[in-house]
Amino acid sequence: MEVRFGTAEREPLTRYALEQSIPLAEAARRMVRAGLKAQAAENPDDEKEHRALLEELCVSNLVLGEQILMLLETITPRGPGAGDAIIVEASLAAQRRLAKGTGHEIKGSDSGGD
Repeated sequence: MEVRFGTAEREPLTRYALEQSIPLAEAARRMVRAGLKAQAAENPDDEKEHRALLEELCVSNLVLGEQILMLLETITPRGPGAGDAIIVEASLAAQRRLAKGTGHEIKGSDSGGD
């Protein structure tokens, strides 16, 4: 990537590079990184918005899961309420699956089924 700085940006960047005894490119990377972190810290509303969207997604997933369960109960021989009988087992199975991870977090991790 090629970036051009004007005198107003170049002088403080050069001074910083000399003070830190680092190349100009490294000084630019550090300053950009620091600026991005500072900007993220200044925008807590973004984090609140992301959290609200995540909570909405979680509720939608719960409703969807409940709809699927109710539909499956209409076709199972045990009928309505069959899902209630296995809720503890299902919860434990979900916890085990989460504890194992999805396999995407660490390349080459074991993501075999239960």
